[in-house]
Amino acid sequence: MNCIPSVSSFVIYASAMLSRLVVDEYRNRTIAVLFMYPINRKKLLLSKLLIVCGLTFMFIIVSTVLVSAGFHFVNERGVLAPGPLTADIIAKQSLQLVVNAVSSAGLALIPLLFGFRKKSVPTTIISSILIVTLLYAGNNGESLGTIIAIPIALGLIGVSISYMPIRRVEHDDL
Repeated sequence: MNCIPSVSSFVIYASAMLSRLVVDEYRNRTIAVLFMYPINRKKLLLSKLLIVCGLTFMFIIVSTVLVSAGFHFVNERGVLAPGPLTADIIAKQSLQLVVNAVSSAGLALIPLLFGFRKKSVPTTIISSILIVTLLYAGNNGESLGTIIAIPIALGLIGVSISYMPIRRVEHDDL
């Protein structure tokens, strides 16, 4: 089970959500209305980022499970894959799926740095496309994304990058 196509598409989709929920509101200054409510600005921005991360994680898990289940049911009708599906294979692939989904949810936050700095929706989306291309483009199924340490490290970098706008939100004037 290779979940690289779904991961890359959902990372790009997450950047579109980030650009809509955060970058576009800062660019148009509509977030000022939201900041008038008696709720901490950091909590508002953190909740928007958690929504994007949570949806990205959930979409990757659900889409991969649905595709894998469909493949398994088609494989029962005709032989597409050699060998039976064992509990060991399911456990190994499930662990890999969760690790990929968590790291991709963090990785999806990296375009926020570029989009937030320029306050540009196209910059956010294009930077995610470039990140996904660099990470998942390769030959014969081999890419930087298949080395599990790289997506995990980029996921951690994405989480740390998302902390910068949250930290600055109290002091920034719109």
